Amino acid sequence: MRGSEAVVRFMEDVGAGHLFGIPGGANLAIYQSLAGSRVRHHLTRTEQGAAHMADGYARVTGRAGFCIATSGPGATNLVTGLGTAYMDSIPVVAITGQVGTKALGTDAFQEADVFDVMIPVTKANYKVKRPEDLVPTLRKAYATAMSGRRGPVAVDIPSDISMSQVEYTAYRYEGAKFPEVPDVSEAVGALRSSQRPVILAGGGAKAEGCRELILELSRRIGAPVVTTVMGKGAVPEDYELALGITGIHGRGSSRYVLNRSDFVMALGARFSDRTTAKMDEFIPSRTVVHVVNDEAEIGKRKKDVIGIRADIVDFLREFLKYVGENERREAWVQEVRKVREFCRCDFNFMSEPMKPQKLIHAMNSVLPEDAILVADVGQHQMFAAHYFEARGTRKFITSGGMGTMGYALPAAIGAKIGRPDKPVVALIGDGGFMMTVSELATAVEEDVAVKAVVMNNASLGMIRQFQAHFYGNVIYAADYSKAPNFAKIAEGFGVQSSTVERPSEMEDALREMLAYRGPYVLEVRTDREEECLPMTPPWGGKADIIYGRCRWKEVENGEVAGFSQ
Repeated sequence: MRGSEAVVRFMEDVGAGHLFGIPGGANLAIYQSLAGSRVRHHLTRTEQGAAHMADGYARVTGRAGFCIATSGPGATNLVTGLGTAYMDSIPVVAITGQVGTKALGTDAFQEADVFDVMIPVTKANYKVKRPEDLVPTLRKAYATAMSGRRGPVAVDIPSDISMSQVEYTAYRYEGAKFPEVPDVSEAVGALRSSQRPVILAGGGAKAEGCRELILELSRRIGAPVVTTVMGKGAVPEDYELALGITGIHGRGSSRYVLNRSDFVMALGARFSDRTTAKMDEFIPSRTVVHVVNDEAEIGKRKKDVIGIRADIVDFLREFLKYVGENERREAWVQEVRKVREFCRCDFNFMSEPMKPQKLIHAMNSVLPEDAILVADVGQHQMFAAHYFEARGTRKFITSGGMGTMGYALPAAIGAKIGRPDKPVVALIGDGGFMMTVSELATAVEEDVAVKAVVMNNASLGMIRQFQAHFYGNVIYAADYSKAPNFAKIAEGFGVQSSTVERPSEMEDALREMLAYRGPYVLEVRTDREEECLPMTPPWGGKADIIYGRCRWKEVENGEVAGFSQ
């Protein structure tokens, strides 16, 4: 068969039911072979959008997302999307067309050195040089994306190789497991000597099968569960020992238990700067057990840990064999409950202009228990990370590592295609919305009933907040003086839309949005002056926390009885 047919057959064999992308001269042979295949192609408006859609699809299905682009600018437009997937360990397979092998190195039309361009933003990338290398390369790339610490891969295929004859045999990916049962003895010994254990769940702790095991361990030993932003939703946030996110925008309760702990089990976390802030103040406990599936992360930022490279599900199953049914530290559990109760704040603000907290409060009330919230990047992202309740089977998805503005809309489209049975809502700032707004056309074209909530404060909110606190309160290039009419923009794409300004109308507006059967844009106009606090400067520590109206400053000031300092 032709190389292009082998590419499509391979996608069918690995169960890739969806492919996101745009055709171009160097990949047209693959598109010819796609016609009539079992793989459904989704014609996006940008290659960046295609990569984000593949990413969103992968996050909700657990399968690799596939995207495709032509050579030159098509391939380079994938870079931001692949970098987003790379930083968050998401399996995406990017197939790029390339100029013919005889034209390579001649500055041919739409030629670019895609291989070198992709190195920093992929787990691995491959340049197919001979027809006989095509099929083995596809198999190797897919296995790389799906094994160990998952991540994006890119396969660059010259146009003449797509047209060449190749041998193909049916393929089935068997999966990859760590070969050995993890040694948990040192971690078990450390737990047995502890009185105040804490579980810190990162993005890797959201893998299939982790939730039930984390909850079981937490119940047995009485350990509160705190999460990174990427780990949000690893356990239901209405669980009695769930304390929400930690980090520079984390909850006071999560910081408190980490500071009080004498044992921390960090699962699938990489201790990024946004989680730790000032590293020498982060987790001053005696023992940290760091469980990740990538050995390069062990000791990279947090030193002096008990490092265990393992599949997290395998580790937890083995670890639980050595933990009794009831080893709860009751005094610690009671302290955690008190902390959790104190950290519950009333943020159902009814003042005008509307506070972002009110929007999130309304989403907590109205969104179903199985909703998927895809947050973009910026101030609204941190409001959602802090206040949105990922309870039940709700999922929270965001660009945590790369911090890509414009991510949410295309990622939500991919998520909705992957889970058409679930309500999928993108929460986007007005700045990020304009970066990938063209993908509304994809939602209409493909009849994807994704919902977009645009939190419009006519500014780059997080930039404004940082300028106010860390750059002499010089607000520059952060505000929009002539914001577009988002409702009319949506209508121009054929998307239903509405605008809400009054807090009293917020819940009904969300219900109307969710009830609509097609794509929908809800513009929510919010207070530009409202800041997302508490906040620790990325380079700061406990003494530098800016609390705003947060009550936790009373605990830190020793004004609340029963809390240790």
